[in-house]
Amino acid sequence: LNQYFDLVERMAALPGKKSIVLMRPGLCLEPDNVGLLLDLSSFAVRKRVSFYTIDSRGLESHLPAEEKFVPFMIDRRTRRTEPDLIGQLEMAELARDGLQSLARETGGKAHIGSNRLSEIFDRVAQDASGYYVISYYPVDLRSAGRFPTLKVSLKRGDAKVQQATKGYYETRSTSLFAKDDRGLALRQ
Repeated sequence: LNQYFDLVERMAALPGKKSIVLMRPGLCLEPDNVGLLLDLSSFAVRKRVSFYTIDSRGLESHLPAEEKFVPFMIDRRTRRTEPDLIGQLEMAELARDGLQSLARETGGKAHIGSNRLSEIFDRVAQDASGYYVISYYPVDLRSAGRFPTLKVSLKRGDAKVQQATKGYYETRSTSLFAKDDRGLALRQ
């Protein structure tokens, strides 16, 4: 995820709204990278960059596999055995979650389970063809990592808001981390 911060930073120098079409075979949301994904989403929104994500696996077929008995209390993601069909489906779902979250939080669109790439590129072109930028400067400048919500409404009855940022993630203060984790937070 750190490489995407650099990409967003480089694109920020360009005028107007920017779009990144990210094609990869999933993006797992694990406890270790959820905070980093939220920081990336917030950073991208501030720089007016939207991610349009494509699951590069396209349409997937899962071959029937021998179902193995797995005790209820064992987390399927951490097993080191041959993948069974249910395990394959669960891992595929976890991989899709990150792509969907990144697109949703940055105002883009996720393209999952399809081989029609023209749909996503048509959406990118449509979204870039017309937009307004409204600036907002919050009064409360705490760095608590909260998600203040925003609502955009119009007084004109003949116009409507097609898409708007639902909110933003505040930057997280490094004081929220334990002493050993501050170096990691600063590197992220």
